Amino acid sequence: MRTSFVKILRPVWDSPCDSTNGGVSGRVSSATLFSYCSPEEAIQYCHEHNMRPEDQLIFRPRMIWGEDHSIVEPLVHPAPETRKVIGPMFGGNYVSPCGRDPDYPHLQGWADHQFFPIPIHDRFETKEDYDILSR
Repeated sequence: MRTSFVKILRPVWDSPCDSTNGGVSGRVSSATLFSYCSPEEAIQYCHEHNMRPEDQLIFRPRMIWGEDHSIVEPLVHPAPETRKVIGPMFGGNYVSPCGRDPDYPHLQGWADHQFFPIPIHDRFETKEDYDILSR
């Protein structure tokens, strides 16, 4: 397991509203990014270190057609039994390392010394909202 302290990058025009529909990156300005572990291991780490798992993020490596499309998701997703939701989807925000963090996930094919912002997929919508917004 690796942990990195990350800051949330939001678009300038997004300051008066929350494009994440209540997502983690709409609530916090920095978080711990877990990588190379399971969500259960990260949640246990949070409990051991008095951190709120609901406010933390986890790295999800994804290779599509040989290209790196890695994303970051909330560590804890909304409970599907309480709200039927679709997601996670991109809400417009990114994570970036605070300084030169050797534990920050490296994107496939990039030099180790290069750090790039990674998109946060923390937007969840109901099926009705998704249908209305997709028209």
